[in-house]
Amino acid sequence: MSLSKLPFVKHKKSLPDDELIKVLFVNPNSTQAMTDACLKILAGHVAPDTVVYGYTAPFGKAPNVIEGHLDGIQSAIAVMEDAYDVINQVDCVLVGCFSDHPLIKSIREEFDDVVCMGIVEAAVYSSRIIGSKFGILASIYKAQLRDEETIAGLGMSTFCVGLLSSGIKTVSDLVKVEEAELHKTMSKTALTLVEEYHADTIILGCAGMSDLKNAVANALQQNGYEVPIIDGVVCGINIVSAVYRSGLHGTSKQGAYSSARKARELRGDTVEIKKS
Repeated sequence: MSLSKLPFVKHKKSLPDDELIKVLFVNPNSTQAMTDACLKILAGHVAPDTVVYGYTAPFGKAPNVIEGHLDGIQSAIAVMEDAYDVINQVDCVLVGCFSDHPLIKSIREEFDDVVCMGIVEAAVYSSRIIGSKFGILASIYKAQLRDEETIAGLGMSTFCVGLLSSGIKTVSDLVKVEEAELHKTMSKTALTLVEEYHADTIILGCAGMSDLKNAVANALQQNGYEVPIIDGVVCGINIVSAVYRSGLHGTSKQGAYSSARKARELRGDTVEIKKS
């Protein structure tokens, strides 16, 4: 797959193409509409020296939503097989799934010169810069439970006042809810995180929640709260490009992210990634 075939966004006054930091936004599920929505939001937040390409996992091979652990594994395999060559063509990767998605560490391990992070890390690290205690709006109840483990794994539980969801059990039920009703429910949940849990920043717990940002912010303002709403997609794109811009071009290969590719070669492993 050629990078040039992917949709992209860049600054209106961007540098020449050969001078741009190339960032790949990876949507590990197969829902193209989510990728398109994220690119639309990113259009106003890309630096002049950066271009962001949007990649969607292949339909029929990756789940249409990442709801559980197995979904994450299946989507990681699908993306690595389908987009391996694309990842080799970029400087940075942002994995657009609010979880400890297997792709994040896999890409860090497999590729030598790519800066990679997930939107959970981006959102949490950003919240720690501008606030003291953060609350997370999770999409469904299962995600709420899963995200608690992710936050603990990042060593950030001390700063997380709580994770609350819509209360809806599954994504299939979530998509049946009218947009206005969902905005109302999530805004009320955000208000609870601020008033009862004392969050001073709110994190959107899904890449697909980007369109909720204004609704939640407005609801909080109407109740007298000026609380930053953090979107890990926007933060993440700018963090990975900033890291690359700082001269840090990839992960350290001296520890946990030592090259998986070289390790396979050294042990004579015949199992290879089935690149499309």
